[in-house]
Amino acid sequence: MKEIIDVQKVIQVDLLHTEYSIFYLYTPLCGTCQIASQMVTMLEQLFPSVVFYRVNINTHKKLAQDWKITSVPCLIIYQRDREVARKYAFESVPDLYSWLQSLSIFQ
Repeated sequence: MKEIIDVQKVIQVDLLHTEYSIFYLYTPLCGTCQIASQMVTMLEQLFPSVVFYRVNINTHKKLAQDWKITSVPCLIIYQRDREVARKYAFESVPDLYSWLQSLSIFQ
């Protein structure tokens, strides 16, 4: 997973050149986020053609506000520069995998 440092670069450049991107939003002191991070790492292995980004919302407060993040952990899926899905509850890797498959974008 790529840790986002320059949010503007990702939004202005990377999103336009990548078919699908998954953003994992978290905070370092969130215990649930630490478990969710492991789940997302496993998902990344299942979807190698998708670019995964990690976003610490403590250091990207404006992004969290602009994207209306209500809690963490959070997964947001973008198709190019358009949000197509969002998920806050991370029950298990199979649950997340099924959710991604149900979106019919990662077939």
